[in-house]
Amino acid sequence: MSWLKRLKNQNVQATYATKPTKPCGSPMRDGFVGFVAHMPGGLERNEIIENAANDVPASPCVASVEIPISHADRWCWPNSPAMNTAEIDTFYRRIDRFWGRPDAERLADRLVIRDREVDDRVMCVECRYLSGKSCQNWKRAEVTPQIPWEMQTTLQRCPGFSGV
Repeated sequence: MSWLKRLKNQNVQATYATKPTKPCGSPMRDGFVGFVAHMPGGLERNEIIENAANDVPASPCVASVEIPISHADRWCWPNSPAMNTAEIDTFYRRIDRFWGRPDAERLADRLVIRDREVDDRVMCVECRYLSGKSCQNWKRAEVTPQIPWEMQTTLQRCPGFSGV
């Protein structure tokens, strides 16, 4: 009787495992040793437990909001790290603004994270007064007229900042 027939046969008296199968080649290479035995209680369908011990209970502080199935952003921020439609639009506008910079995408991504964290700091590259490497509002910003590349991409609080 083949192993499959023995496994399917529920009328067999012996429920102990058979002798192990021998690997075809090297035990280190093939490595599989199989046994055939019957389940003692059968394979009936078990009842489903509603709340398992490792389920995370719903927080009473968070109000559940029903999101329509057709809503495109239901799996996006703040429900996951994926960018929602508004963030994607802002991301591409920033890349257009930073066009020509080798790190334009990285900067736009950093600003998405900054917006999510509700950080009030800004970068010089976002300011309307930045022209190349010079700040047109440098007195109010309390900086030198020539802004180095590193400072242009540093998050900071600037009194002379004015967004685009």
